[in-house]
Amino acid sequence: MNCKLCQHEDDDLKKLSTHIRTAHGLDSEQYTIKVFHDGIRPMCLECSEQTRYVSFSFKQYCKVHSRIAMGAGGSKGGHAPAWNRGKTKDTDARLALQSAKVSGSGNHFYGKQHSPDTIQRISIKKTLATSSIEERLFQRQSELRLLTPLEEYHSRQAQYLIFECVKCGEQQPKTLQAFERGSRCYRCHPIGKSNLESLEFVDADPKS
Repeated sequence: MNCKLCQHEDDDLKKLSTHIRTAHGLDSEQYTIKVFHDGIRPMCLECSEQTRYVSFSFKQYCKVHSRIAMGAGGSKGGHAPAWNRGKTKDTDARLALQSAKVSGSGNHFYGKQHSPDTIQRISIKKTLATSSIEERLFQRQSELRLLTPLEEYHSRQAQYLIFECVKCGEQQPKTLQAFERGSRCYRCHPIGKSNLESLEFVDADPKS
């Protein structure tokens, strides 16, 4: 790469920018306008507003009209579609080669396992803080009450906690995740029962 003002050569753009600034008193944007655009700053092709300067070049469209450039592809200042879109390792040789490089012993994690300490740290990160659990329980306090002590909680998805239905008193195991997703009392809301049957089941007098 060489300076168009004095033919000084450099092997990268950063060094060329430094030369232009020290030798000619111009920053790279000013240099680009002077040398490549006859001293006139390029403007958006759509609205004539200023476009963004990027490494010795200017975008052809402003930020507001960037979608035009994106639609036209990378040659118009936008983003060309990803080369691997819609392709798999079975249909594209490049993807197949990439897959082969990271398969088996080529994979960085091949043959490795988490240490007990790492497993414990990961487990701690996956659990919720007590304050967060209490906030979630509060949101459904009129339906279900948690009986399992919070200090025994250790997993949102894998651990079953014991809840008690506020309405009927039925105790039932649920994961915290199921509770958050709206799981209801299976006695008051039996699966497969109609609403009328559910009401009759709940309101029936056991002594009658």
